[in-house]
Amino acid sequence: MSAVLWHQRLSLNNKTTSRKWDMYKKCVQYIDFKPITPRSSFLERKHMSQLVSLVAAYVHGFFGSVPARRRNGRRSDAVPAMIERLEARALLSGTSIEMHRAYNPNADFHFLTTSQAEYNFVIAAGYLDESAGNNGFCVSATFGGALVGIGRVYNPNSGAHYYTSNFSEIESLVGFGWREEGTEGWIYPTQEPGAVEIFHLYNVKTGDHFYTVNATSKDAILDAFPGRWQQHGSLGWGFPIVNQGDLFVSMDATPLRSRQLLGGALGDEVLRLELRAQNEPIDVTDLHFLVTGESASIDRLELYKIGEISPFATVTFGATGFDNVPSGGSTMTARMQNQQLVIPEGQVQIISVRPRLKSDEQGAVSGHQFQVTIDPSSELDNASGDGAIHARGVTSSNNLSGNDGDSLAEGEVFIGRDAPGPNVGIVGQTETVVLSKITSIINANPDADGTNVPTGISAIGQFKFTAATNTNSLNGLNKVVIDELPLDVNIVNAALEWTAYYVYNKADPTSKFGASSGTVTATGVHLVFAGLSTSIVDTQIPMGATSTFVLQANITNSKVSTSQSTVQVTLDPSIIGWFDADITRTPITGFELSETVVKSTSYQS
Repeated sequence: MSAVLWHQRLSLNNKTTSRKWDMYKKCVQYIDFKPITPRSSFLERKHMSQLVSLVAAYVHGFFGSVPARRRNGRRSDAVPAMIERLEARALLSGTSIEMHRAYNPNADFHFLTTSQAEYNFVIAAGYLDESAGNNGFCVSATFGGALVGIGRVYNPNSGAHYYTSNFSEIESLVGFGWREEGTEGWIYPTQEPGAVEIFHLYNVKTGDHFYTVNATSKDAILDAFPGRWQQHGSLGWGFPIVNQGDLFVSMDATPLRSRQLLGGALGDEVLRLELRAQNEPIDVTDLHFLVTGESASIDRLELYKIGEISPFATVTFGATGFDNVPSGGSTMTARMQNQQLVIPEGQVQIISVRPRLKSDEQGAVSGHQFQVTIDPSSELDNASGDGAIHARGVTSSNNLSGNDGDSLAEGEVFIGRDAPGPNVGIVGQTETVVLSKITSIINANPDADGTNVPTGISAIGQFKFTAATNTNSLNGLNKVVIDELPLDVNIVNAALEWTAYYVYNKADPTSKFGASSGTVTATGVHLVFAGLSTSIVDTQIPMGATSTFVLQANITNSKVSTSQSTVQVTLDPSIIGWFDADITRTPITGFELSETVVKSTSYQS
C-alpha cells in the first residue's frame, strides 16, 4: 500500500482509540520500512510527510507527554522518540546528513542516529555528546548509485545498538531477538573519491560497538586498551562533515564568437561565467580578470546577472591596486565588499562580462585586439591579493582557500571546472576594437525569390549595408570604407558572360567597377572586387548611414536546357575587406555579424 493510501486511511479513521492505535502501529511499520528515495513520486513524498506528521501528532496526544528514554540505564521502547526519528527521515531532501554519535555512560554503549530530534532527546536524557568538536561523518539521506543502506538494530536485553550494511547480518540478529529499527542513511561499500572510511571497533568486555572516521582516535583506543577493543571490518565509506562551502567558476556552455567592439560604446559580452556554490551560500568579494593583448582601448568591464539591465559591479585597472597579479597581461579588478554577488547554496548564477570601450578621443585605437581571461593559479591570499577569485562563506564566515588540486572539495575556489580537480584557465575569444562598424547586411533586391531568371544585362544581386552610429570624432567621425568585396554567383542551367560582372553603388549606377578576379566553383563562380576604395565606386558608409551595392551581370541564356535554371548571388560578411577610416585608414577583414552567408534573390526559371 502506498503512503497516499496510508495517509487517507489514518486521516479518515475516526473510530475508537484502540482501532486508531492499531492503525497507528501499522503506519509506523510502513514509515520505518518504506524510506523516501529519489525514485519516489511527488505524491509519495507529499503524503509520506503528511502521514508522519499525523502519526507524530496523534502519538503525542495519546501519551500526553514523551515517556522516559531510560530504564535502569538501558533504553526503553519509547515510541514517540522513534516517531521523531522517522519524521526526520521522511522529510529528508536527498542531500547528505550528519550521523550524530552519543554515549550512554550508564550502559557503556555508543549510539548513532541521523535524527537531530532523537539525538537531542537522548542528550537530554543523560547521554554524552560525542559529536560536537569531533571528526564525524555524513551519510546520504537517499539511495542512489552504488550506495548501500546502514541498517540499525537494537538489543532489548542489553540496550546496545548495532549498525551494519550487511542485511544478511541484520536478518540473523533479528532471528536472535534483536529489533530492526530501519535504515540510518546510505554509504559506499568501497572506497570512492572524496569518501571517508568509517572504522568499526568492538569492545569484547561490554559488547559496545564504536564507529569513527578519525584514524588517530581509532589507533589511540587500540593502543590504550589492547585486547579489550578489537578492530572489525569497516562499516563502509561515508562523507566528510563540511564546515564551509566551495565555489565553482567555469565557462557557461553558451558559445560566444569573437566580437568587433565599437569604441565609445558598451560592447557585447566577452565572457559568460557560471558560478555554483556548494554547502553554503558564497559571497564573492574580489574578481581579477587578466587582459592579454592590447588593453589600452578598454575603459572598464561591467558585470551583469542574466536578465538584469544594470551592472551589479564594475571591473577597472585602478581597483587592482598593489595586489600580486600574474604576468603576461594587464589585470582588472572588481571589489565587492557589500555582498553584490552572493551565490545561493546549491544554485548556479550566470554572469555576463561586457567591456565598456573608450572613444578615440579617450585613447581607443582601431585594430587593437585583446582577450579577457581568468588566471588559473591556485594561490589565494587575501592579504597579498594573490588569486583570481576571492570569496567567503556566508554561513561559516570563513574565507575560501585556493584549490589544492586534489579530488576533494574542502572550502576551496575552483576555476575553470564544475567539480574538484586542478584549476583550468578561463579564456575568452579574441576581440577587435573598431571605431566604426557594420551592424547588418541584408538582401535589398526588390525581386522576390522564384522570379524568372532575367536575360541580358541585369542587376542580379543587391545588398544593403548599415553602419553603426559612433562618437569617435577625433579627426572626424569614423566611417566604413569597403575595399574588397567577394561575391559568389550560384548558377544552374544558365549562361552568363564571363567578363561582364560589375559592382556599383545603387545611388550612382553609372559608376561601375569590374571584377578583379573570377574563379569557377562547383556551384558557379567566385568573384572578387578588389581595390574598391580607390575606384570610381563610392564605397564609403558614414556612421548611421546605409549604402546598397549592386552586382550587374550579362545573362546570355536564362535556360540552357529544359530543366530548371537558377541564378543567385551570395556573400560571406566575414571575408569582406574594409577600412576603419577618418583621416587615417585601418585595414580590417570581415564584419562580425550573426549571419555567415547573406543571400540575394533566388531567380528560377
